[in-house]
Amino acid sequence: MSKPDLSLPLVRPIVHSSCRLRDYLDAMNSHMPPAHRSFIGRLKAAASAPGGGVRGLCVQRGGRLRDAYNEAVHELESFR
Repeated sequence: MSKPDLSLPLVRPIVHSSCRLRDYLDAMNSHMPPAHRSFIGRLKAAASAPGGGVRGLCVQRGGRLRDAYNEAVHELESFR
């Protein structure tokens, strides 16, 4: 059985009023090693920062980086 990728919701956050996956991922956070919790925390902070974290950087730089980001997000959406 594969583990859920806890960073996926941070790439393209969608706010749900109630979501079993979100509840599960939040519960899993408390069982992570401190370094993993820190990494997820940094991703959350970057995603909510002005300019949009990774997305903002890719859009700002444009070109191949933006295209690669858009393709990765598209593939994630197809996967989910």
